[in-house]
Amino acid sequence: MDPYADSVSLWRVLATVFLPIPVILATILSTPAPRNVRDRVLWFVEKVLGFEVRRPFLVIHVALLVTGCSLLATLAPMAQAQRDLWALHDKRDPNIVVLLLSQKFRHERNFWISLYSLTAWVVLLVVHRVNREKHELRGQLLALQGRGDEAAREVGFMGRSAEAEMCRMGKAAAEGPLGASVTALVPPSGGSGSQGHVKKDL
Repeated sequence: MDPYADSVSLWRVLATVFLPIPVILATILSTPAPRNVRDRVLWFVEKVLGFEVRRPFLVIHVALLVTGCSLLATLAPMAQAQRDLWALHDKRDPNIVVLLLSQKFRHERNFWISLYSLTAWVVLLVVHRVNREKHELRGQLLALQGRGDEAAREVGFMGRSAEAEMCRMGKAAAEGPLGASVTALVPPSGGSGSQGHVKKDL
């Protein structure tokens, strides 16, 4: 029976599931794309990261926990493999050297797989939060201009509650003096000014 069977299956899961998913999603979020494509990707990432595995733990919590624990679990075996090589001294039995080197390379491979997986999930979380905050700010600016429908579309990937909140803010701004003053300061569509920056997909 292979003593590394369980660990190999764990690292295979990390390499085939936990590593490529955040890399692909973060790449798509960071790549210029049509607005409808970006909205769908943002919605998908929002659902994936916010999915409750078991209250109060979300998918992102589980991913960070699994990859973080996997990284910590590789440190001791990797250090032990290095100590075993140092303990050989002048004993140069090729079979023993090959065995110890193979174990050392295996542990080092597992270390880098877990490190890259953890880093990929952290990067995905940061990129998603930056995009989320950007759309929230743009939605709030549109709502302050009394353009509640556009503001709701801006945060549509966050759910109906966010859309309803933006519509409420837009309606309140349009009916109040603040909305009139903000709208007066912003040039019409196509002109130069802050409205053009709002419409531009940063």
